[in-house]
Amino acid sequence: MFTPILAYHKVKNDFDLSITRVTPTQFERQVRYLFHKGYKITSISDFVNLSLFDEKSVVITFDDSYASVYEHALPVLRKYNYTATIFVITNYVNKWNDWDYPLPRNRNMHCSWEQLKELAAEGWEIGSHTASHRSLTQLSNSELRHELDESKCQLEKRIQNKVNVLSYPFGKFDDRVIHFAKMSGYQAACTLGHKVSKTKEKLHTLERRGVYFFEPFHLFKVKLQEGLWARCDDKKQRAITFCSHGSILLQTLRSYRNIT
Repeated sequence: MFTPILAYHKVKNDFDLSITRVTPTQFERQVRYLFHKGYKITSISDFVNLSLFDEKSVVITFDDSYASVYEHALPVLRKYNYTATIFVITNYVNKWNDWDYPLPRNRNMHCSWEQLKELAAEGWEIGSHTASHRSLTQLSNSELRHELDESKCQLEKRIQNKVNVLSYPFGKFDDRVIHFAKMSGYQAACTLGHKVSKTKEKLHTLERRGVYFFEPFHLFKVKLQEGLWARCDDKKQRAITFCSHGSILLQTLRSYRNIT
């Protein structure tokens, strides 16, 4: 049975030049639709372990753990007795998103530890988005292990919950990254906008569908389905993810200028 995994980032009204947001009004309409259609919400861990699995299930995830998720998404999900999975960049807890390239009006605060603890107390699953949101495929073995281990360790220490799931920054992974993710104790990992080979390990290459401000509501319904239109949406997501790789290049150039 197909279970869609949705990927959100920011939930806010304020405009910024990135596309990774939905408005609170859009988000509530989407969640209300899921509720009225009888969808059950499951976590990544439950989905992987097939516990609490329902033939009409959906997984809601948030990358980057922006404070706007706590401010705007939590009240909506609480209203419908839903929860979600949030992936945290641990070096940026309660800090501005300086890891991202500074586009105009793209300055956003991340959740604090207190907010993350409250989400966990509400039944949200807390996952890792690594320590500093670096592109994992470009790192040395020691750097890669640090990004995975440090984030997991900090989250488990602060939240007092086991952290079993990972979201790859920029959705990027390869066989080496999967190997180290498993070594670090992650039972599952999510990508976004990268076509996954059927020969790869499914639990560590879970595909998601991003949800964005510019999309009409009927496209949200498509993301919950299989079929031709859903495959077209997946191709659009791959194009969006490809464009996000420009941020990696810009970050590298910015770091180089700072060094020189």
